[in-house]
Formats: sequence, C-alpha cells, structure tokens
Amino acid sequence: MNKWLLKSIELANNQSYYDFLEDIYPFKPFDKRWINPKYKDQLEKHFRNKNNNELLKLMLKCMPPSTEINKKEGLRAGIKDARLGFFKLYKKKDPQNFDKILDLNSKTVNEICSRMYDKGLEKMFESMTKPKESSRTIGPDFKNWIERGNLGLKPVNLSSFKNSSENAILSAGDEEMIRHAKELGFDRNSDKGVDFLARFNGKYIIGEAKYLTTYGGTQDKSVKDAFLTFQNSHPNFINIAILDGVCYIPANGKKSQYQMIMRNKNENIMSAFLLKDFLHEIENFII
Repeated sequence: MNKWLLKSIELANNQSYYDFLEDIYPFKPFDKRWINPKYKDQLEKHFRNKNNNELLKLMLKCMPPSTEINKKEGLRAGIKDARLGFFKLYKKKDPQNFDKILDLNSKTVNEICSRMYDKGLEKMFESMTKPKESSRTIGPDFKNWIERGNLGLKPVNLSSFKNSSENAILSAGDEEMIRHAKELGFDRNSDKGVDFLARFNGKYIIGEAKYLTTYGGTQDKSVKDAFLTFQNSHPNFINIAILDGVCYIPANGKKSQYQMIMRNKNENIMSAFLLKDFLHEIENFII
C-alpha cells in the first residue's frame, strides 16, 4: 500500500480527524433559499384554488436559477416525486407544447398536486426553499485553504508560475489549471478541471481534491473523478488524489469508497493534511 494512503487511513481512524477537517472544510449553516414574494403569492393562489396545471407549471418555472425569482439559487421541488423529472425535462425541451403535455397527462398531474395538497402549503414552501446541503457548497474551501499559505508557499498566478523554475503552487481556476497542465504534456482522457497543480524539484504535482461526506451517488462519482488523474503517464508529472472524509472508514461492500480506494492502493492517495509533508519529501528527493 502507498505509504501516504496508509498514513491517511491511520489519521482518519486514530486521531481528531474531523476536528482537523474544520480547518479546511469549515461547516457553514445556510439560510433558506429565497423566493420572490410575487411568485410565492402566485403559488399560494394556485395552491388554494387547486389549479393543478398552473401550480405545477409555476413550481417548475421557479426551480432553475433565476435572478428575478430566486437570486440564482434555484429552488427545489415542492414534493419528492420521480414523475416530476419527465415534466421538468419536457418543459425545457418543448415549452410551446407543455400545456398540451399537462392536459394529456392530467391523471399524473392531479396525483402529484394532490400529494402536495395533502402535505400542506407551508410544507410545500419549506421543501422548495430548503437550504443547500453543505457537501454541495465546499468547492472553493480547499483552494481557499491553500491560498492562506498552509502548504508553506503562497500560490502564484499563471504568469509567475510559467516564468519560473522554482518551487511554486499555481493559483488558478480548474479549467486554467488543466489547460496549462496539458500544455506541459499532461495526458488524461477527460477535459475535467483539476484542483491542484504545483512544481517541486522540477516535477509537476497534479490532482483533484474531494471531501466525501456520505456514500453513494455523486459522492462515489467524486472519488472516480479524482482517480481520473491516474490515467496520466507523463514522466514529468506526479499524479495524486487528495481525498478526505468518510472514504477512509473501512467498509466491505465492493462499491464502498474504501474498497474503491483499496483497488487503487498503490497510487498517491492522501488527506489534504499530509500534502505539505508529501511536497516536502519531493522537494528533498534527489533526482
């Protein structure tokens, strides 16, 4: 097993790991999503009058990010119902015929709205304005932590990074990082951006950073995305995956994040807390 992975597992299971994580990924309570009072009043009117088609149409209109309706936050559905996905997609793809689709599927529309009526008006609004989950808002936290100099160097912009051969950490957006990495010879079968690009001792260190708060769904996909970096075989690059969270908790299921990591146990997988030590080792390695 790669020693940095082993150290990460030991860190996560034997020390105050989650207390440490607060330094990188601080918990942020979030306010409810905002909805323009004008649209809220219209939703209430359709709800009280049991105007099913208009209620469903307006609810779907409120869901995408909109400056006017929800300050670009996007709203959630008023109720969990898998059938809403069909109407949401059809409204987006063919808005001119959407009224016809609602009429043709009146039984389904009535059932969805009846469930909302049973739930009650306040519960509907509560569902629509539910705050974002913290796991969906932590994207910038890792980079902010690096920008504060926690790896021993203050990151530099792309121009400074290009015009020097000294040890440096690049401060740039995901797409700018991957674009420059490809200019340097990085080869990966994905155009997805990366979170970290640095140069130490003449080698480029590249990878993605993920904070895993639960199992399954998009969180498991995040682990797979982080492992895409290992596709690169260019000799001037050292590929890493910077993972933190529940992924280091031992689990037996074939699809568990821990087992996903174990299938890549010889790769450079590590907690962000070990990244400084990892870079220091590269810095002092005699090439």
